[in-house]
Amino acid sequence: SILFNKGYLMKSNLIKNNTRGDEFANNILNATWKDVLKQLSVGEVAIEFDEIETENQTKKILALVISEESKAPKLVEVCDADLLTNNPTEEYLYDLVWRPILQVANKYSNIYFSPSGILHKLPIESAFNKCENSYISDKYSLYRLSSTRELITNRNEKIIKTATLYGGINYSSIEKNLEIYLESSKSIHDNNI
Repeated sequence: SILFNKGYLMKSNLIKNNTRGDEFANNILNATWKDVLKQLSVGEVAIEFDEIETENQTKKILALVISEESKAPKLVEVCDADLLTNNPTEEYLYDLVWRPILQVANKYSNIYFSPSGILHKLPIESAFNKCENSYISDKYSLYRLSSTRELITNRNEKIIKTATLYGGINYSSIEKNLEIYLESSKSIHDNNI
């Protein structure tokens, strides 16, 4: 499990230097993939991406996949990181990143994932499956995490399922109406009404 713990060396040092020494810090510092596994319910999978440098100086993206039925994390070779450097299309993101992962994780509806390296900069949640003519987010609920260890501490947070959005607001008309209101208020005040 070297790959799983490699990315947490800096985080571990930061937590060790935490003067509060609180329970949160201890939980994160001592967490293992088995602790993440305990937090997963039926239909959920956790994916920890990592970008590593190979012996021939190329970078590869790997993923550790953990599901409720895991006896050990499954290591999936995703792609060469260089293939993702030139603004890949939504279809390309699906083929390079998600297709290899979904070969072992396609039966799960909730996907918790932690990107690494170049994946931090890419909107992999908006990958498009050309064969099914749909976005990955149409089929799966995707949750981007800074680390899959967040599942250990954040499971009780309420997931927001609805939102109200406003668009097309004409702020200049609000300013105009405010000017009219202020003028009429001034005239009322001036006339002592």
